[in-house]
Amino acid sequence: MSLTVITAGLQSSIQGAPYRGMRASAVPACGAADPLSLALANRLLGKPLGALAIEITATASAFRADMDMHIALTGAAQRLYINDRFVTPHASHAIRGGDTITVAAPETGVRSYLALSHDIDVARPFKNGSTCFSGKFGGLDGRALEDGDILPLGTAHRTPSGKTPGTSTPAKLRPVFTDGFLLRYVAGPEHEYLDMTSAAQLHIQQWRASPRMNRMGIALDGSALLLTKRKNLPSGAVFPGTIQCPPSGQPFLLGVDGQTSGGYPRIAQIIRADRHLIGQIRPGDSIKLVRKNASQAQQIYRQKMDFWRQYLPDLRLD
Repeated sequence: MSLTVITAGLQSSIQGAPYRGMRASAVPACGAADPLSLALANRLLGKPLGALAIEITATASAFRADMDMHIALTGAAQRLYINDRFVTPHASHAIRGGDTITVAAPETGVRSYLALSHDIDVARPFKNGSTCFSGKFGGLDGRALEDGDILPLGTAHRTPSGKTPGTSTPAKLRPVFTDGFLLRYVAGPEHEYLDMTSAAQLHIQQWRASPRMNRMGIALDGSALLLTKRKNLPSGAVFPGTIQCPPSGQPFLLGVDGQTSGGYPRIAQIIRADRHLIGQIRPGDSIKLVRKNASQAQQIYRQKMDFWRQYLPDLRLD
């Protein structure tokens, strides 16, 4: 039982839940760059929200089903084809052995998630099968998928008693991606290293996502920030959503594959409620940063989880 990769695209990989509690051992979070879209795909098939799926990045990809199964696509892509027949994303679809599944490149947003009714049968280091590119483990040999790869599949996932998968995501719960993002942040440990003008500039300026971007992070283009303190710092803990300011003054926003420690000033931290959006930013997109305090960040997170847990009761946004 398997799924064959016909066209892998730019960087397709097997991703699911992040590696939790491993940062002290220098293991980055990894997992889905947009965990909300992953959860929506798995929900359509009645699977655990963090179950492994195929994360497809920016370009088109195609696969051949070598067995009967069900699939669901969510995230940035808006065009899904089964044997050249258009079917809607955000819905579960029956696939026959020999069918071809084609995911077209998205026009906005970056990452899409193809969930399968059968579990992807790969090695699970640390009890997690998400691909960690820097450590070269998880997923399929710790690497991106390539044309001709064959993904082994296990038995069909059994829906827990009393839980019925939906055939489509309610329209009001389908995220819409544009070329502009609003990310809220709290001040980082070295925020005071910015001079007063730059501290204000951080949330007044309209930033642009640089072409220097991947799952590790995004360089932000805009007027350079000025640091009043330039002394070398001992490496400190950083997380997905940390914004660091190197000597160039051009901020760098860390993604899910970002390192676990760094020595550049940590001037800001994207709040937990908004971090899933980082995975959908593409080069050239505009980014507006809005400052919040810790209490506001907690309130925003509670409100967001109260909303989503009506449909995704086990959702975790790390």
